[in-house]
Amino acid sequence: MSTQNRDPARYFSLFALTINLIIAVVFCIVLFVGREEVKPLDVADRALDVKETLDEVFKDKERISFLSYNGTWHGTDGEEVEIVLKSNGDALLIETDLDLRSYRGKYLVRNGTELLLELKEYDNWPPMYLVEDNANLVLFPTDSSIKSFFDHEVRERQSYAGNFWPMREMSE
Repeated sequence: MSTQNRDPARYFSLFALTINLIIAVVFCIVLFVGREEVKPLDVADRALDVKETLDEVFKDKERISFLSYNGTWHGTDGEEVEIVLKSNGDALLIETDLDLRSYRGKYLVRNGTELLLELKEYDNWPPMYLVEDNANLVLFPTDSSIKSFFDHEVRERQSYAGNFWPMREMSE
């Protein structure tokens, strides 16, 4: 007559592994499925009133900053752009490539939902929509064919870092 070795520690170990896998799957579902990402196709429909939104922001602080690549900094050898909007209507655009360039000017609102930058020594920054995404503000170009800030200029380079847009609000 054969007897099977039924080690309780082995069964407990398998049970614990199964529970950990279930917890990991549930965590991934909550983290990724529940996250609302703004899709470029519905940006125009979700565009906020720029003046009203910025007035609300400027009740608590003097400036708001947005960083390219969805708010991810890739270092000084990257191709990041930061846009700073100040409560007095001033705007600052900072390009970080192999060197640092900054352009000062003003921001304007067109048609209530389009944010325009009028910068000295920098022409044709694309108009942008301001959208709320997961309690952050993000900027998208009004022209969805613009994939990077190089698309609207003579410079023909591809970014190693992925999608330039959206530009996400930076925490201060």
